[in-house]
Formats: sequence, structure tokens, C-alpha cells
Amino acid sequence: MKDYFKVIPDEIIAQIIQIGQVDTDVAWAYGKIILDVQSHLLASGYEASMYECTEFVQRTSGEIRSVQTMYRYALVAKFYSQHDIEEYRQHPLSFSHFEFAMGQREKWADVLDYCVEYIAEHGYPPSISYLYAFKNSVADKKTEEEVEQIFRPEPKRVEKVVDKDVDEKVERLQRIADELEPELEQIIEITKRLDGMIGSIVGTLWSKNYDLAQKLARLRVVCKHVVREYNYTKNSIRQNHYVEY
Repeated sequence: MKDYFKVIPDEIIAQIIQIGQVDTDVAWAYGKIILDVQSHLLASGYEASMYECTEFVQRTSGEIRSVQTMYRYALVAKFYSQHDIEEYRQHPLSFSHFEFAMGQREKWADVLDYCVEYIAEHGYPPSISYLYAFKNSVADKKTEEEVEQIFRPEPKRVEKVVDKDVDEKVERLQRIADELEPELEQIIEITKRLDGMIGSIVGTLWSKNYDLAQKLARLRVVCKHVVREYNYTKNSIRQNHYVEY
């Protein structure tokens, strides 16, 4: 399967991704309209379950998809906030990626972040079967530790390491920290702005300029890592935690 990507032109890969996005657009649209129908009926005094609203939308639209499938659309649309949807839909993720991530509950954002990183590295999103296999330690002979790292477990606390040169190292690090501290907040703020700028345009580039979109996606992953690690480290220091990387 992977060998296909070596011979299929990028423009065809981009077209395939675009077709998947069309189907994803339909899934999100159905999910949202089902929620809108339910909200309108409840506001009008009707008792209407989400499943009943799904049946109404399915019959009215003449959709060949099953009520069960469209009901899943509504469940996923209800799970995510509008901000989360807009944030991750800037990348060519299918509706199924969001559905899979929802199944991981509190780890949903970590799963979607992994998918975004996968796109930045490979140029296309991971398949759902790959994610299932990867999670269950089947694909690529991944160990339990490697698989769990995808879902970003809490870092282990470790004892402070002390050696004979620790005083000298502390002094050197103190000088470096004193020099960099005034610039750190500004660097982080610039990184956040760069992340936002890329996010505002990368979603429209996948079908127009595949190569540029992939490069920008990689850069955005770096920006997110920098900000995330900075915030985590700052919070860890406040709580006097020592983090093993």
C-alpha cells in the first residue's frame, strides 16, 4: 500500500484527499442540521429525541445513508465545540478521524494532534484502520510503550539528578536563563501568531498547492509543540514537578 505513494503523482493524491473532504463536508452538514432541527423542535415545545430528528432529516433529504449512520454524524457534531471543529478541519482530516478521536474521550485532542502530525510527515492522513491497529499494538510491531505515547500519557516524575559538577552547571544555566528570559514571552507570542496565520490559510491549500500546504502543516506542528511544551514546563515548575523527556 505504501509503495503506491511512490508512483502516484501528488496532484492525484491531492484529488483523492479532496474527494474525502467532500464526503466529510456532507457528514458535518447532516450532523449540524440534525442538531438544529432538534433545537428548533425543543424550543417550540415538542419532545423530540435526537434519533427521531435524525429519522426526520433522513426521510426529508431522501438520503440513501442509513438513519444509524446519520445519527452517528449528529453524535460527533454534538461532541465537539465549534471552535474545535474549525481548528482541526483546517487539515484534511475525515469525519471518521473525529469519530475515532471522540471514542478516546479525554484523549480526543491528543489523537487529532497525532493525525495532524502524521499529515505533516507523510502528506496524507492516517487511515482509521491504521489508528485502530496502532492503538492495539498490532501495526508495525509497536510496543505497548510506543503505542501509548501516541495518546500522550502524563510524564513521569523523577528525582532530581545530582552530580559532582551540578553547581557549575547550575551557574551556567542561570546565566543563560537570565539572558533569555526577557525574550521568551515575546518568542512564544510570535510563535502563537505564526500558528494562527498558518491555520487561517492551510485548510484551503491542500487542493490548490499540495506541496506548500504540507510544508506549512509541518511548520505549524513545530509551532504547536513549542507553545505546548513551554506552557507545560512553566506549569510544572510552578508545581515543583521534575519532568523526564
